Amino acid sequence: MLLFLSAWLIGGAGAVLGSMIGAAFGQRALVVGALLGGALASASAVRLAEWRGWVQRERRIKVVIGAVLGFALAAAIALHTLSSPIGPALGSLLIGLGAVLANGR
Repeated sequence: MLLFLSAWLIGGAGAVLGSMIGAAFGQRALVVGALLGGALASASAVRLAEWRGWVQRERRIKVVIGAVLGFALAAAIALHTLSSPIGPALGSLLIGLGAVLANGR
């Protein structure tokens, strides 16, 4: 449960922060910033989870891949549901789901 929550919240926060930084440079940079920020934050969340003992070291790469793939799906949902805050918010749950499924516990 803690892996799910940390990946979901940190990955989502990274996307928001990246989009805010990117917005200063235009619409395209906003999207690029969100994608880079979310992907990096998702991977960082897994590193935190490993440090806390929620992910075993030998599973780290698989869990990073799962979290980043979950983020990619969440980003696709967010880009197609920008008119509503519900789509991006619920889509970001896929980051945590990807991490948990890849962890396999």
